[in-house]
Amino acid sequence: MKRWMPLLFGLLLVFSLGLAACGGDDDDGDDDGDEVEEAAQEVATEVVDAAEGAATEVSEAAGDVSEAAETAEAALMGDSANGEQLFSTNCASCHAVEGDEVVVGPSLAGVADRADERVEGMDAIAYLHQSMVEPDAFVVPDFSPGIMPSFAQLPEDDLNDLVAYMMTLSG
Repeated sequence: MKRWMPLLFGLLLVFSLGLAACGGDDDDGDDDGDEVEEAAQEVATEVVDAAEGAATEVSEAAGDVSEAAETAEAALMGDSANGEQLFSTNCASCHAVEGDEVVVGPSLAGVADRADERVEGMDAIAYLHQSMVEPDAFVVPDFSPGIMPSFAQLPEDDLNDLVAYMMTLSG
């Protein structure tokens, strides 16, 4: 909403200047119409610039959303059965998937429900993916950073499979 404030202000100013120009002569003998027209043109230019800037910001934000949607779609298309096997091999020695049992890291029981709320503006899929690739980016409270290894070396398909499996771990 704030992005449109300059546009609205500019339109109000143009409207006000237009009304002033229609108001007639101010009895000082000179013609103020040219000054008003120049001021209106300057304001109109600023309004157009502000609108173009806002349009660029919206376009960039849409690109970010599109990229996030592609990541989410890839993870959802992942093979959760393969993800379960990868989890057993790579993660189960530190993370339980049932109850609140703490092995080394936090239990992942219900992680599909909690992950969506861990970082504002980040969905569960992106959170889980980044947590595996950059484990110290989001450290769960009461757990120490630097303990979980990064799984950035895993192929993207395997990461997507792991996320797909973890998304099955709901409450």
